[in-house]
Amino acid sequence: MAIARNMETSPQRQPRSGSRPLLAGEDAAARDALLGRVSDVVTPADVLEEIWLQDVVDLSWEVARLRRLKADFLNSSAHRGLRKRLDGLLGRKEGRDLTAQWAARNPDAVELVASSLAAAGMTMDTVVAQTLVAAIKDVEQIDRLTAAAELRRNRVLREIADYRSAFAAHLRGATPGIEDAAFKVISSRPGLPAEGSA
Repeated sequence: MAIARNMETSPQRQPRSGSRPLLAGEDAAARDALLGRVSDVVTPADVLEEIWLQDVVDLSWEVARLRRLKADFLNSSAHRGLRKRLDGLLGRKEGRDLTAQWAARNPDAVELVASSLAAAGMTMDTVVAQTLVAAIKDVEQIDRLTAAAELRRNRVLREIADYRSAFAAHLRGATPGIEDAAFKVISSRPGLPAEGSA
């Protein structure tokens, strides 16, 4: 009776809850949609898989975040690469002034930068390359963090696969006994032997 009472009162298993690991400005609905899509693929079978599923989603979100932050970092640092190029093309003072106006998105400055680069056979890709060289240590650190998050995510996916594989092997081992019990025919009439018995 005590066991039955405990089973009746135990709460229904729910996905792990808690605050989402979001930074300011990140889209909670997009993160929840990712969780939904991954849940549809993985379909967690128990609480352990639900925990691992949350970990996979959190780590996938972190990987995407780090890639986005790397792009944002390079975009926000582009003035450094541009300044280096413009100093060589226009001189230090003009390069500094034009870079400041370009960073403020002054339309005339943006057009002048494009034409100055084109006249020298360069593009904004040249500026990005120069920016990357100037910020290579920071970019490498972001790449290391991204690779570490990808590694952790892939490890969790392997844990789910190993867990399911071990569980499936356990079920396969139990199947012959289940089949023997399932296919034993018992007579429905008292006093008659079961089919197959001598």
